[in-house]
Amino acid sequence: MSAGDGGCAFPWVDHYVNVETGERYENYGDAGLTLRDYLAAKAMASIPLALDDGEQKLIANAAYRQADAMLAARASNN
Repeated sequence: MSAGDGGCAFPWVDHYVNVETGERYENYGDAGLTLRDYLAAKAMASIPLALDDGEQKLIANAAYRQADAMLAARASNN
């Protein structure tokens, strides 16, 4: 994952306690779907179904362009 892909779409943190010492630990995870992938999937939901391979590639590329635009807008608002 990189700064350009928005990072992890669903990061997680695992909290646990060592029962013998009482020490608390946190384990962070960021594997899996990137925010860019998630936004592209959401953008595809608003696009009509493609019938042939050429249309499918066009729609997939358009969805990622839309996701990139969403990430850029998000970055400019912060």
